[in-house]
Amino acid sequence: MAGEHPRQPDHPDFTATLWELTQRCWDREAEGRPGIQEVIKALGELLAFNQPQAYPGQPNQSSVSIFSAASVAHLTELDSF
Repeated sequence: MAGEHPRQPDHPDFTATLWELTQRCWDREAEGRPGIQEVIKALGELLAFNQPQAYPGQPNQSSVSIFSAASVAHLTELDSF
């Protein structure tokens, strides 16, 4: 795989938006890669957009998300260094 990247995962939570962000992170030029703040913001927006709509008394029937609020919070902590 010299210089090659994996294909987009076949998973319903791995959206085109998330794939685009992933590809930008692989850019050979630093100027083309998003900064950590942009990554955190994008992941936070994707997480908020993909949150299941729960109704009182009904169980959550959504699939498991690729990333969680805890993951995004952890990235935010890492950015404070």
